[in-house]
Amino acid sequence: MARSAERLRLPRDGGDGGDGGDGGDGGDGGDGGDGGDGGDGGDGGDGGDSGGMPGFGVGIALVAILAATALLARRS
Repeated sequence: MARSAERLRLPRDGGDGGDGGDGGDGGDGGDGGDGGDGGDGGDGGDGGDSGGMPGFGVGIALVAILAATALLARRS
């Protein structure tokens, strides 16, 4: 029974380890290279036909003409 009692004993704690030394300072990072020039944009394609529909500017002009006509009609 003495042998089984020896097996159940917990081992003694070892001493605390010493503190680790401080790490060295990291070196400075190198400068980043200059960015390259951007390429020129391509030419825009030609616009397609409007299919006979008036453009936005034409619609605005028509609304302005109708508003002016309505104001003149009110004054008369």
